[in-house]
Amino acid sequence: MSLLVMARRISKLSELTIDADKDWRGKGITNIKQVAQGMSLGHLIQHNGVALESLPPGPASYVLTSAGPNQRVVWAPGGTYLYRYFPVVIDLTKNTDRPFTPNESKHLAAALSVPFGIEDRFNPGWFKRLEPQLYSSALASIFNADHDNSLSPIAADSLIQVEIPVSGAVADDGGAQTDETTGGKSGIIVDQQYSSNDDNQQGFSNSSYWEAQTFTTSLAQRIRGVWLKVFRNDGSTVPGTVTVSIKAVDGSSHPTGVDLCIATFNGNEVPYLGSGGAGWLWVPFTTSPWLNNATRYAIVVRCATGGLYWRSDNSSPSYTGGNREYSTNAGTSWTSDVAKDYMFKVGYTLDDMTLFPASLAVGDAYYWGYDLPFERVLQDISVPAGGDYALAFDYSQGGGAWATCIDLADDTNRFQTYGLGTISHSPQGDWNKDTVLGKNLYWLRARCTDAGTDYVQPKAGYAKVGKNY
Repeated sequence: MSLLVMARRISKLSELTIDADKDWRGKGITNIKQVAQGMSLGHLIQHNGVALESLPPGPASYVLTSAGPNQRVVWAPGGTYLYRYFPVVIDLTKNTDRPFTPNESKHLAAALSVPFGIEDRFNPGWFKRLEPQLYSSALASIFNADHDNSLSPIAADSLIQVEIPVSGAVADDGGAQTDETTGGKSGIIVDQQYSSNDDNQQGFSNSSYWEAQTFTTSLAQRIRGVWLKVFRNDGSTVPGTVTVSIKAVDGSSHPTGVDLCIATFNGNEVPYLGSGGAGWLWVPFTTSPWLNNATRYAIVVRCATGGLYWRSDNSSPSYTGGNREYSTNAGTSWTSDVAKDYMFKVGYTLDDMTLFPASLAVGDAYYWGYDLPFERVLQDISVPAGGDYALAFDYSQGGGAWATCIDLADDTNRFQTYGLGTISHSPQGDWNKDTVLGKNLYWLRARCTDAGTDYVQPKAGYAKVGKNY
């Protein structure tokens, strides 16, 4: 039986009678003009919701990325997500030499909800999980990464680094000791926030288009950063550098004056999951000014280009301490929009850790303690110190005896570097508990050995200890 039946002379493909049930035996129609015209090496075909269309190749190293249901696929930088995951084949038939047995363990009864950690114990938000290295003598192929990041290895038997609130924090001013444990455990706390009825968003179209949310403090505080709920629509949007700052407000509650503090982040790295996938982004400031109580301030956000979106409540905003403000001329003038509130949280600390006294003298010290030996102190610095004084770091041996820390590394630079810094050492076998201001713990201390000149008192908001397991 013939495949095509020609009843008369034809000039158009649509006039053919085609027996669709026949086996074409490798033959077919390939030159479909509307799709094939203009295609070249590397082109792909996708459906645009109405008809087939050509998708030209993307830039080198870009990957084909779904933008979600009912959206075209796009080319996007692979680093946005692929740096988090890569396929690994594990041959479970290869036996390890022996089962892993941890060299330390401790069972703790813990409360479920305590600000910035379970009291005296673990806070899941302070865990850093380190994945074990896997080795196999039979590899199917060698994986060569496009990018790498060299990290200092930890000891082979250390699988988890845990960051835990201190059990004790004591300031020593010439022998007069003050218990600052409560301040040491306080962490970064949220004062003002609005996170309800997240039903819409506002976008940034260009560098002259600035957005702001005003807020009113409920206590005097040292602002450390803000959380913003932001997203990108897709991988083709590149907001560039995003700048966030705190400003005072004028008599009309518009942002005004210089930035009181400022921070930047790469807007191109904000996830492009659409409005439903918007997440909270922590933006820490590079300095931490003191904000007055019951005073209105403004969180001001601007982008190098467009493409960033800030989630908001556009239907029933109920934050009473402020509202949305916007500027179309890079902050020269502002317009109030009381019908919208942005999603935001303001993080602060109090200067409740006086790492050294107002007047420094030889012998002044600060103590950090915990129930078990620990490798690190993670000390926040909200007001950096100044001066050319000298410090020594010791560990307790029990009975009032102290010894110099081994392999001491202080990246707080004697409390003179702003932010969260690490003081690390190698725990020694003769490290023992001692009692300081009624607390029997394993202690590290920083001790002044030379008061130097030009001293400026350091202050801080919280501290943690770091332990390897």
